[in-house]
Amino acid sequence: MSVNENLTLFSGITTFLFIVISFVEFRLNSYLRSHYQEINDEDLRQRWHKVMRMENQWNLFSWVLILALFILPDNYLLLISSILCLLETVVTHRMDQLKRQMQHQ
Repeated sequence: MSVNENLTLFSGITTFLFIVISFVEFRLNSYLRSHYQEINDEDLRQRWHKVMRMENQWNLFSWVLILALFILPDNYLLLISSILCLLETVVTHRMDQLKRQMQHQ
């Protein structure tokens, strides 16, 4: 395999991972928003607001990166798709932690 074929393969894998993690993020977002009224602890409510604010900001920024994938040369494809996948994982992890805290309150 040539270097370009390897980069294309790795970019495809990271893009696929991004899509899978985005699906999980969407489900977590739906769960967190639908169960907000059940939060009794004020600290947990503040954490919910903080995590959801981060989620909203990330959604806007991720679209900028996704658009950059179409505009920038192919040399940046692996870098941007890796950044997207990494940040999506971080946001999803924070949302999952919040969900677990909400379930155990």
